[in-house]
Amino acid sequence: ARGVGDDEARAKARRLAAETPGAYFPDQHNNRANNEAHYRTTGPEIWQQMEGRLDYLVAGIGTGGTVCGAARYLKEQDPSIRVIAVDPEGSVFHDYFHSGVVTEPGGYLLEGLGDEEIIGCPEWELIDDVYRVSDRDAFRATRELARTEAILAGGSSGAVLWAVRRLLASLDGAARIATLFPDSGFRYLSTIYNDEWMREKGML
Repeated sequence: ARGVGDDEARAKARRLAAETPGAYFPDQHNNRANNEAHYRTTGPEIWQQMEGRLDYLVAGIGTGGTVCGAARYLKEQDPSIRVIAVDPEGSVFHDYFHSGVVTEPGGYLLEGLGDEEIIGCPEWELIDDVYRVSDRDAFRATRELARTEAILAGGSSGAVLWAVRRLLASLDGAARIATLFPDSGFRYLSTIYNDEWMREKGML
């Protein structure tokens, strides 16, 4: 799970790379080449598959590379497209986006989304809103996705499904929404898909 301590891990990785001949630290959290990769691939793929008809992109925000890279491409094609990023409770992104204040991070179980510090890849000007999701809502949506759609995804996929539903509930009419399910459920068979673990964490 992401949470307090990740900045120390990144600092250690950066130090090891500097001390090791021939090593390179890609720094996916601050290297805008991350965003560029999604600008060149993910954004065009979504635009093509939606045949140029899109109202919203809803995606999790971890490093920020996926949601912001895709957002930049999509908004270049149609500036009216709105982008919703999904952040877990305990991460600092939600409050920073809405108030500009860096709050004290908390712990959370959801993996792949959020951070305990503001990093370099998020391009906040490309994001129209940030939704905050709880571990419970994300994990319950993840299990429902498997049960009803036979899509065995991970917690960050459940998080964006929850966010899409929240968005739909706020709209008066129909909308064309694209989202990404970026993770596999096979890493979570002993946690999210395990009833005993879910009960122990108070989520069932």
